[in-house]
Amino acid sequence: MSDSDSDYDDYDQVEQEKPKPKGIASLSSISGLGSEGKKQKDAQEEKLLGDEITVVFKLPNGEAKKHQVNLGRPIEWLKVLVEREHGIPFDNQDMYINDKSVPNPMSLSDIPSVSGTGETVIVVKVRICDNMEY
Repeated sequence: MSDSDSDYDDYDQVEQEKPKPKGIASLSSISGLGSEGKKQKDAQEEKLLGDEITVVFKLPNGEAKKHQVNLGRPIEWLKVLVEREHGIPFDNQDMYINDKSVPNPMSLSDIPSVSGTGETVIVVKVRICDNMEY
């Protein structure tokens, strides 16, 4: 065996299998909660998200669709809602409140013209792509 072959002797040994990490649920204290604990967590989350308001999405096809959402929901969450409920791809949506574009990281509570009274109208505009159907 040459000196260069001895450099590869380590590769012939089988490496001992490393234990796999536990799932992310193991990091959460909620994984051990029963249904009552999960209800408490849901109630706490709702409280943190703030009051529920009515949002009217004006869609590109002329329809107006109402949804109940919390003021603490970010715009990106609303875009996911529009994609799931109305079939408009997330990446092709632009949302406007009072003719002003609203960026994804903002939540409804960050927008001064949005309040817990009345309805908030959000205009959904679609950026057209070559292979998009709507």
